[in-house]
This record gives sequence, structure tokens and C-alpha cells, in this order.
Amino acid sequence: MVEYRSIAAEEIEGLGDIDVSEDGSVVLKWVQGQVVAVPEEWRRPRWSDAYRERFKRELREHLDEGFAVIGAFDGTTLVGLAIFQPLLAPGRSCFLGLWVSASHRRCGVASGLADRIVELARQLGSSSIYVSACPSESAVGFYRSQGFQPTEDVHEEMYAREPEDIHMLLPLARSGTRR
Repeated sequence: MVEYRSIAAEEIEGLGDIDVSEDGSVVLKWVQGQVVAVPEEWRRPRWSDAYRERFKRELREHLDEGFAVIGAFDGTTLVGLAIFQPLLAPGRSCFLGLWVSASHRRCGVASGLADRIVELARQLGSSSIYVSACPSESAVGFYRSQGFQPTEDVHEEMYAREPEDIHMLLPLARSGTRR
């Protein structure tokens, strides 16, 4: 059974490696207001030691800035991680990142993390959540399954950092449903 909880700064050093490896034969692109599938082979390898150390530094910085880092644990093993930025713009929170180990994909871990991010955004009174999604079918398909929709209302700084991503919004209703 997977347990979800906030990760504190003192736990970051002990974080294990999430196996982010994945490959595909299609990338998604935003073309004239539409998400278009383009045949292209791609591969994302496991994180290198150098990347993992940089990532840990970034997580500490995010926590210092008031972001939430939510971990998904299978026993003592970290199998998923999500980062929540409380205020990206007035009324808008940000789903800053989501990673699930290959061994735990399609098991509900990503949805469990997303549920916690949505709840945090609701508690803050956000009217929407923004995400800059990796342009893979799996990432964009996941966010769509959670109610996110591609948007032309991009956050300029996020777009400048990740122009190839598919930028998406999830409107939040006040009633407890996502829409």
C-alpha cells in the first residue's frame, strides 16, 4: 500500500532514486491551438548522480520558498514525488513537477499525488492549477485524465523555461469537484 506525505527538508538527503526512465516514439507539440502528435523517437534515462544532487538542492530551495513536496512511499521506498507551488499568479497554483518510478506507473500513484496537489490548491482558494507537461503522450494523457486542458494562457516565465512542453490548466470549482 502506498502512503502519501509531505517531505521535510531534513528528509531530502535520504531520498532514493526514482526511476524516471521512459521512452517513446511520439512527441506532442502545440501547433496553432492544437496538440499534435509528431513521430519522433525519444528516451529519458535514469537520473545521473550529478542530476540527483542538483535536484536535491532544488527541492531544498523549493521548500525554503514555501512550496510543498509530496512523496509517495511503498514501505520505505520513495516511488513518486510531486512539487506544489502555492502561488504562480493571482488565484493560480502550480503543479511544478511529478515523477513516478517505472515500477509503480499505472498503479494509481500519480493520481494519488495529483489528488493531494488539488487539495492543497483548494485549501489555498486557488481557482486553477497550472502545469507545464512534458510533451510525451503519457504525461499529457495523464494530466488530461485529471481534467487539465491545454491552454494558450501560458505563464510567460514557465513558457520561456519550457517552450516545448504542453502548458495546461485545471479549473477548480469551489464545490469539491475538479471542475
